[in-house]
Amino acid sequence: MANIRLLKPRQIETLGVGTHADGGNLFLRVRSMNSRQWIFRYKRQGKVTEVSIGPTLDRKITEARDLAEEMRKAVRDGLNPATIVRKAASTGPLKFKDYAERINEHRRPTLRPGRHVEKFANSLRDYVYPFIGAKQPGDIGYQDVEDILKQPVTLKGKDGEHSFWSAKHETARRVRRRIEAVLDYADRVEGRDRRNPAAWKGGLEHSQLGRPTKVTHHPSLPYADIPSFMTELRRKSATSALCLQFIILTACRSGEARGATWSEIDLKARVWTIPPARTKMEREWRVPLSPPAIAILKSVRLLQKGPLSPLFPNSLGKSLTDVAVSKALKSLRPEVTVHGFRASFRTWGAETTSYSSEVLERALSHVDGNRLRAAYQRSDLLNERVKLAAEWAAFCVGGF
Repeated sequence: MANIRLLKPRQIETLGVGTHADGGNLFLRVRSMNSRQWIFRYKRQGKVTEVSIGPTLDRKITEARDLAEEMRKAVRDGLNPATIVRKAASTGPLKFKDYAERINEHRRPTLRPGRHVEKFANSLRDYVYPFIGAKQPGDIGYQDVEDILKQPVTLKGKDGEHSFWSAKHETARRVRRRIEAVLDYADRVEGRDRRNPAAWKGGLEHSQLGRPTKVTHHPSLPYADIPSFMTELRRKSATSALCLQFIILTACRSGEARGATWSEIDLKARVWTIPPARTKMEREWRVPLSPPAIAILKSVRLLQKGPLSPLFPNSLGKSLTDVAVSKALKSLRPEVTVHGFRASFRTWGAETTSYSSEVLERALSHVDGNRLRAAYQRSDLLNERVKLAAEWAAFCVGGF
């Protein structure tokens, strides 16, 4: 067959994001540096259909090409080519890790880009696979899950070992839910009817895990100290310091500012529109820009290289890292975190202004936890938040 074996072995690990043809219905789909998958694409009843052959870590290029050849023959014979892949995978009973990887591949199209898409896989790799990755799901019980959640972990800056469930409670809770999802999926596939050993209600809630008694908040700067801190910060000209100023003035999340591009900014309307894929609540969000925030953007506009270039690029023209912005803060206030400035803003708003809690919460892009109330709160209260942003900026940097 003409035009096959187009990809060179080296390209398999170096090609950028996109779908790359190898010929003969075989494609390499790259979603990120850590997600590279073989795809077989063919027409079925006039409709293009795709079959996953597997990630490049599991399927070398020679194996993928051999499978693609068999799948082409199946299509010519009027058979379903997916059966070829299932047959190749049926070398033994599936393990927990196999099911987890299947779920993660199914979830990828619905997840936000960036680090978010890797969190599911990475948390299982770090905390779960060493315990049950090689086990068959039917052999996993309550004690296995409890052992995972009680495993000892070390904390930076603290001596000794601590329980995963107590020391990293939020991460442990997410890991438990992910184990539960994988086991649910495996039980459905294998036709097993049982109580999920990773379920909390009626199961692990009665274990010896307990709950942490202390909730750790992000250390914040008292709002009364913000003006003097901003005076110090404005003496710094580094892009990371400008980004930190912008974060404080907009009360946004660090990742939202660091990942922002010029295509999201409307300088004339003085509004920054964050697309759904980059917001925690996964919906478009408008942020009013005060005069000082606009001034910061104008000062970095010379660095702009196109609508998709970051507002605050590093020396390579890429988005700043969390570490870079944190260093700008630590050089002045080592005891404070970047995220803590959102708490500073919220306390300032509650104690010194007459804005309602609803307006203040919307300024932080928080959604009402009460689903009924949230269903009726369609407005983003932008007009009120424009005034609030101006008052917060005046407090932070004085007259402008």
